[in-house]
This record gives sequence, C-alpha cells and structure tokens, in this order.
Amino acid sequence: MRGKTSYRMKSSFGFIFSTDALLSVLIVFFFVGAIAYFSAQTYADYSLLDLERKASDTLAVLHKQGYLADQNSTLITSVINGITGNNVGWQLEVKYYQKSGQNFVLNKTLILGQNDSNAKSEIVVDRPFIVTMENSTYLYGKARLKEWVG
Repeated sequence: MRGKTSYRMKSSFGFIFSTDALLSVLIVFFFVGAIAYFSAQTYADYSLLDLERKASDTLAVLHKQGYLADQNSTLITSVINGITGNNVGWQLEVKYYQKSGQNFVLNKTLILGQNDSNAKSEIVVDRPFIVTMENSTYLYGKARLKEWVG
C-alpha cells in the first residue's frame, strides 16, 4: 500500500513541477521576444545628439582644413553638403572680426545654407577660430552652424 501512495504523490508532484517549468519557459520566451521586438525598432536617421556631434565635427573639419580661412563660400557649401547628407538642413553663419586697439570690429559676415523656418527642432554649434592673413594681421572668427532634420 505504501507503494501506491508514493506513486500518487510522485504523480501529483510531477504535474506541479511540469506546470512550474512550463510557466518559467513561457516567461523566458516573453522577455526574449520583448527584447527582440524593441531592439528591432528603427528610429530616425539622426537624433539631436548625432546632429550635434556631426555639426561639431563639420566645423572642426572646416577650421582644420583651412576652409574658414579661405572664406570661399562655394567651397564651404560643397564641403558641408558632402558631410551632412541629403536629409539634413543646415545654415552656417561665419563672422570675421579684426582687432582695432582694444576692440574687435566686424570685418565680414558669411551666411550660407537654407532658412530653417520650418524646423521643429535644431541644434546650434559655435566654434571660434583665428585666421592669419598674408600681411601678418589676424582675423578672429566665430562660426555658428545650425542643423536640423527635414
């Protein structure tokens, strides 16, 4: 008789353990499926942080390669278009100052790119720079690049 009772208890315990294992496997599948679903979601090509990094790098390239010193608007425009891509709008404002005594006098302003009046959100990056002219004078500049996705 003892054997029959023992068999019944094993049978009922096996059923509980099987249900518990099945439930844990279903929970694991649920979490794996949720992770796979959310990691497969696609987002916009550029987040604002990506735009800021790219705009900062663009100004660094323009400065280090001497494009800001050349003041050639056609060349600057082609370089920025090559870096930013098709779906990124931009506007660059470069101001060149000359030192006169203790003051700085605005010498020239370049404004390139598109108008951003329809942009929902934009980033703005500034970069100061110095240009040495041929006659040993200096121009002090400030480049401001606005970028937006649109």
